[in-house]
Amino acid sequence: YVLSIRIRDEAMNEAALFPPFTFTIDTTPPVIEILEEQRKAELLNQNVSVDTVLRLYISDSLSENIHIHSLMIGDETLSFDSRKQDENGVWYYPISFSKVGDIPLFIDVSDEAGNHNKRLITYHVLPHLSKEQVKTVEKKNTVSSVESKANDYRAAWILGAMASVLLLGIVRKLYAEKH
Repeated sequence: YVLSIRIRDEAMNEAALFPPFTFTIDTTPPVIEILEEQRKAELLNQNVSVDTVLRLYISDSLSENIHIHSLMIGDETLSFDSRKQDENGVWYYPISFSKVGDIPLFIDVSDEAGNHNKRLITYHVLPHLSKEQVKTVEKKNTVSSVESKANDYRAAWILGAMASVLLLGIVRKLYAEKH
């Protein structure tokens, strides 16, 4: 949203706040995305093997600071220091499985605005599952917070421009009615 303030007195002296005050109301929680390491594709189901490695991406289009409240696999807390950068320089957490069975992954994250995203996924870890049997589907779009921020700022700019045109029309109409 863009807020533009103009003040005019009876003598038609005018003052304005330049540049307009721009602000964003964030109501969207951080995005949690889990990809299979080898193919960099999303899992179609939760069947994996002991040697499967996953990538956990946590991103937010409006917030740089994402707070991780809980990141647990089974009864182990994943270390926040274990994150790595991928080929595109995007940070992720590697997830691997140390035992066979139903292993829960619990994620609780929030952004600066307090929007939470909690997810509990139970993986069925098998001892021997070929890479072809780990079902994946190609991602629709890549993990990138830079592009989505540009779109958010474009939307705010357009909204501000529309509000400014509307405000200008109202001011002209009021001016025309006085004279």
